[in-house]
Amino acid sequence: MVLEKSKYAAVLGIWMTIVAYSCQSNPNSSKHEAHQTSRDTLPYKVVDFFKNSPYFLDSEHGIDTTYFYASYPDFENKKINQLLRSSILIDGEDSIQQAADSFLSGFNEFVEDSSDPTYHTAWFREIRTNILVNRPSLLSIATEIDDFSGGAHGNHVKLIANFDLVNDKKIVFNDLVSREKQKEFIKIAEKYFRKMERLGNHERLDGKYFFENGQYALAENFGLERNNLLFYYNPYEIKSYAEGSTSLRIPYEAIEHLLTDSGKVYVQRIISNQPKT
Repeated sequence: MVLEKSKYAAVLGIWMTIVAYSCQSNPNSSKHEAHQTSRDTLPYKVVDFFKNSPYFLDSEHGIDTTYFYASYPDFENKKINQLLRSSILIDGEDSIQQAADSFLSGFNEFVEDSSDPTYHTAWFREIRTNILVNRPSLLSIATEIDDFSGGAHGNHVKLIANFDLVNDKKIVFNDLVSREKQKEFIKIAEKYFRKMERLGNHERLDGKYFFENGQYALAENFGLERNNLLFYYNPYEIKSYAEGSTSLRIPYEAIEHLLTDSGKVYVQRIISNQPKT
């Protein structure tokens, strides 16, 4: 059943105390944790945002509520935050607050308009943005979104984005490999994919995989890592939901001869500025 707002205000206070304690106990989700490991990285803070619906659910498993949670980097340079915003707020919102309000209002309206107010399941949306590469001239981030709004199971997606901070732009694949050399690049990527999946050179890629016409294809989702170019396939993209995601890593040294001039610059910036261990 859906609990009345006023009747269970005390429950909200208790529940929020538990959530706050959990966040403080987790070193990766402190509210404003500064990060600056060396002069070769850009300083930022991790911001945690939480907001829940005023409607609580009383079920056989206890009291629950719909919530929105986000953890993301907030750079001292606000221009960088503007550049990254659309890769964190993927539905086009202007702020985390707006994203939370949009999600929670959807649940609230669902409850208020429902013909059967006792039949509900709590929803959630969690957004976590982590930094893969942090250099003064180049950033690579991964935003993971987990949510549930009814149905058999929730949804998970990871979106990776890379940024050229010198030119204030998002890096696209054509910036790394020219169109003329992409066929050769795909052949190399397929060899790494087959090796990772333990497939023979002539085994078909249809049936188990969702590649169109059984032809190998790169994921649009790619990231610049310290030593590799990462291609990340989300669930359902090339495999069933049960088999989850697929991460394909190709060493820079294997594709160096195919990189554009700008691509070589990006890789060099990553390799030459790696923090010393």
